[in-house]
Amino acid sequence: MLASYYSKSGIMKLGIYFVTVFGIFGIVSSIPDCLKSNKTCPLEVKHFSLAPVSLTTWGRCRDECNALENCTSFTFFDNRGVPFKRLCFLFTQKCQESDLITCEGCYSGYQCNYCSVEGLAFSMDGKNLIRMLAATNEETCREQCSKDKSCAYYTINFGDSNLMPNTCILMSASSSPEVCKSCRTGPKACNFGATCKPNEAVILSSTPATFQKFETNVTIKIETMGCSAKANVLAIGGGGTGGYSYNGYYYGGGGSGFLKHSSTFIPFTKIFSIFIGQGGKDIYNDKYNQYQHRSQRVTPTQQSTSSPPFSGQLSMVVDENEDVIIRAQGGEGGYSTAGGNGFSGGGSAGGQNGGNNGSDGGSSAQYKGGCGSGIDIERDVQPLFRKFHLDPAAGNNGSTSPSSSAYGGGGGGVFVNGRNYSYGQGGDGEGSGIEKGNSGVILFEIQF
Repeated sequence: MLASYYSKSGIMKLGIYFVTVFGIFGIVSSIPDCLKSNKTCPLEVKHFSLAPVSLTTWGRCRDECNALENCTSFTFFDNRGVPFKRLCFLFTQKCQESDLITCEGCYSGYQCNYCSVEGLAFSMDGKNLIRMLAATNEETCREQCSKDKSCAYYTINFGDSNLMPNTCILMSASSSPEVCKSCRTGPKACNFGATCKPNEAVILSSTPATFQKFETNVTIKIETMGCSAKANVLAIGGGGTGGYSYNGYYYGGGGSGFLKHSSTFIPFTKIFSIFIGQGGKDIYNDKYNQYQHRSQRVTPTQQSTSSPPFSGQLSMVVDENEDVIIRAQGGEGGYSTAGGNGFSGGGSAGGQNGGNNGSDGGSSAQYKGGCGSGIDIERDVQPLFRKFHLDPAAGNNGSTSPSSSAYGGGGGGVFVNGRNYSYGQGGDGEGSGIEKGNSGVILFEIQF
């Protein structure tokens, strides 16, 4: 369920009320509940084991707690913390989950020796398998791994597992992640706060992976084995609709969906909601339309070269703390004569072609093409991704009909891994038969 509100700073944000049973999104449960984001025990002096300590990571704060006999839990404020920054609070009394209060830029937890992930296994090809042995609990399996010098990871299959129940699997290395029922996989030793090694951070949606492309609205979880990871994200908005004219003569092409790229930090586990922008259309009837940049279609008597076009919907990612991680606006729809702005601009009326790879759309002697963003895929975006190959799509050609009825072509979008679908492609001017813009996309790739 979505709701909008204004924060104290006056900026509109998304209020996302996550259903507590993540199973409806196909997400497995989290690692042992020994760490929570943006929650703290009540900061009461009588419960401090000693004065707050200045530290740089929550992992070090946890280690300080482990070193003290009377410390039962901790709260760490990072450099985003309010009102404290890089400060570790150690408590003598473990508070209950019902006692936790909200804080900003903080992490709270208690002593926890496990950092395994539930429902996840590593594929085995004979090279990383050491041995398998009988075990009914994780503690025994982890102990066996810690005693074996060649062991780096373990998987415990519990009694109701559908594959080798009550079995402990010791492995010398990680490999591609796979789904398993009633199992947990973890490292030999937890390195809380350290940078994740390959496959120690996983995107959990329909299938586990370290990189994933999303074409529909979905909620996902990125989970780590106690380590910290960085994910690079690319968002492409929906393409703008081609322009139309009451007089039946000139139509500009729609701009392609705008591109935004960013990185997000994954300290242990994070949940994200992903919204994919659709191509511009006449009527917006989905439940997210209050967050989309759109305009009402004007009547013929109101139509002019400056009439508002039908923009594509924005694509965005929002985390469980209601923070927008990335937002890419949809391409602007074409006007009755001018092309729409976008990643690549739409061509103007007069039969001009749409732009490509961030360039402006073509302009005729009378009418202006849409402005492109100037972003070059190979130069500005491709270096951020190793698992996705990105190619700029050509803009659509304008009409070759006589100039009195020549529509402009839509701006070019982006191909991903050679697929024959241009994400965010702008639509052509009315009369082409492909006036509607293409939908956008969001890419996630964990960096190791």
